[in-house]
Amino acid sequence: MTTTELIHMMQVEGERFKPGFWHDVDLKDYASKLLNRAEIRFHYSEGNCQGFIAYYCNDKESRCGYISLVLVAHTAQGTGLAGELLEHVIDAMERRKFTRVRLQVDHDNPRAINFYKRHGFELVDARNDMWTMERKLSSTMGKAENTPHGTSVGEQRLQVPG
Repeated sequence: MTTTELIHMMQVEGERFKPGFWHDVDLKDYASKLLNRAEIRFHYSEGNCQGFIAYYCNDKESRCGYISLVLVAHTAQGTGLAGELLEHVIDAMERRKFTRVRLQVDHDNPRAINFYKRHGFELVDARNDMWTMERKLSSTMGKAENTPHGTSVGEQRLQVPG
């Protein structure tokens, strides 16, 4: 995918989600950064990109991966594509022995928040309009810790409203 194609997809889907969503982002720089530095998993159907997930597995010291962007075309929403892309990334991070993964989500996006909750993410910071969510990876979890609402000793999890 070219930078221009990536920018176009981000503009179209961003505006469908929330007009002005990308208003404070230089999309050319952001798309270039993703294409040059992130790992990206694209999904194509009939020659068209239906979605992608951009992520980083470069913090080897903390073993925390970061998902920068999950984007699914409106025509492919509700098909399970986002879940497939997310689980691909989770598997890749676990194979690399990462212990957790974080992402940020717009606090005004209950659909995305609920999606991430269904996939094991918990709210860890809600100070701004962008909330931080985290998921412990199974390569580091015992059965007692791997519960949907469980909390490891010494950690505090915030409750997502709604």
